[in-house]
Amino acid sequence: MVIRFSIQYIRPRLGVMLKILIATIFLAITAGAFGEILPVEDSALIDGAGIPIHPDATFVYGNSQLGFRFATSESPESVRKWYLEHLKEWALLEDMGLWILYNGPKGLGFVDFMSRTHVTVSMNDELPDWHSLDEGMTTEIVLMIIK
Repeated sequence: MVIRFSIQYIRPRLGVMLKILIATIFLAITAGAFGEILPVEDSALIDGAGIPIHPDATFVYGNSQLGFRFATSESPESVRKWYLEHLKEWALLEDMGLWILYNGPKGLGFVDFMSRTHVTVSMNDELPDWHSLDEGMTTEIVLMIIK
């Protein structure tokens, strides 16, 4: 009687259960192919630091200790311009091929800016292979929040 009840209970719900299973598999596959999901607490940390996330950026990995890495198919120049427009009060360090926008006074050196919240934007041709991204997503954005 119990087995019969269970089968009668499950049978009409098999269609719904199958749809949920398919949706779960799809989400698991696409999360890996198109980046990761930024945890809510990390998103709040980034918002609290006053750093906007570029609208075309996809979170690929990171945390508050390593920094938050994002990728986009937009050119580094375009992304850099966007951040300069959105973080006008921040200082820019451009030296030896590095582009670092940091929250602090202008003129800091490499050692000094490391203790400041900062954004770096660079070209990284390896991003698509490292994170299973579309091959055009080669602009890397790193947000480092210093508490």
